[in-house]
Amino acid sequence: MKKEIENFYQEIGYALVEAVGGVSKKTLLYVEGDEGYISDAIYFLNDQGTIELRMCSDALGDLLSDFWYECKNNNTQNVWRIMLYKIENEKIKVEFRYPDEVNIYEENTYRQDAVKDFFGKSDVDYSYILQQMKK
Repeated sequence: MKKEIENFYQEIGYALVEAVGGVSKKTLLYVEGDEGYISDAIYFLNDQGTIELRMCSDALGDLLSDFWYECKNNNTQNVWRIMLYKIENEKIKVEFRYPDEVNIYEENTYRQDAVKDFFGKSDVDYSYILQQMKK
């Protein structure tokens, strides 16, 4: 793995910890990416065992876009369409889905499936996001 890619993994991890206000038992960063397009969301298990949603900061969104282009520059044949960046008990696992596996432009349940697969349930608390939208 190239040094630049490893650096991106570290920067993304730091940004996730900051976004959820510290270390969570389980955190999932779900990202869909393509040329000129990034859609991202952070899901994490709070202290009460509830899955919460946070939107990525502009800085993290920019970092994810830069990461997608870095991946594209290193592998022009097959760049990822979905990235799952998982932190569980302070261990990181990154998974990718490629264009021959997924079509992010058709109606799909990839995001919901990723949440359910990682957390074992799919009920998400959106109250934080709703409060932020009211501001």
